[in-house]
Amino acid sequence: AVANPAEEADTSKAQSKDLSLSLEIKSRHAWRGGLTTRSWNMQPTIEYSGIKNLTLGAWGCYTINNEYAEVDLYASYSLGNFGITLYDYFNPMPSENGANHHFFNFDKNVTGHLIDATIDYTFGSIPLKLMASTIVYGADLNDSGSNRYSTYFEASYEHMLSSGQTISYFVGGTPHKSMYYNNANVVNLGFKVSQDVKISSYTLPVNGSMV
Repeated sequence: AVANPAEEADTSKAQSKDLSLSLEIKSRHAWRGGLTTRSWNMQPTIEYSGIKNLTLGAWGCYTINNEYAEVDLYASYSLGNFGITLYDYFNPMPSENGANHHFFNFDKNVTGHLIDATIDYTFGSIPLKLMASTIVYGADLNDSGSNRYSTYFEASYEHMLSSGQTISYFVGGTPHKSMYYNNANVVNLGFKVSQDVKISSYTLPVNGSMV
């Protein structure tokens, strides 16, 4: 399993005009309905947005017991309510000594990379977001060695509670046999609650998810 950095990088950021940094600490991590790691992990993100409508970023996930490691690069372009993002997920687990550990090896038969093309649309009148994603290259192969083009669709809805918390509901699925499931099915369902906690003069953003 791999993680989607743009979906995860939603914590408080120390930022300049064009560059932002963030770090999230999580008790476990799930991505698109699948458990990535059950261990405590750190997720750093760095983003550059100095080019009009374009965001470049890098995201990582590292467990404290070396169970899991991942580093992703992404480029996102926004046009009105539309967003287009290209992700490069690099997940060389379970062994750092395997052939897929080489970052610059893009041979689809041994690479640890997955290239994911994603498009999303956020409605202006209601806080509803639709997303579609397809793995277009990398370690997403069927038994014959061909690309499965694993595809994922998701709808999410977010609103503010009277208590000041933000809650978002989401449902996602795959339309065919893929890396997400062995047939067309709903694979991701749940909600996420976020809240800012005041600690003296600081604000700590916290969130929890039921997936």
